[in-house]
Amino acid sequence: MMDIDNPAYLAGANVISAATNFPADRIIRKTQNMKGVLTDEMEMWQRIARFAGWSEWEIGPQQEKKTKGKSLLKLPKLTLPKLKL
Repeated sequence: MMDIDNPAYLAGANVISAATNFPADRIIRKTQNMKGVLTDEMEMWQRIARFAGWSEWEIGPQQEKKTKGKSLLKLPKLTLPKLKL
């Protein structure tokens, strides 16, 4: 089944746009934006922005806030050796 979010379609559309000056990539992006507008995961202002042409990564749905607490895994700080010139 064809999924409009497949990056191969956008890559192919970019090639078509570059070779023929036909805005195929814009059609793919607009279709992705319309698909994003119809999801229930976004607030109204995010839907309006997606409809206006903003990408998902530019407005991003609100991510759940992490719970407060200390991490179980602590990584040591890395130090670089000093170079003598």
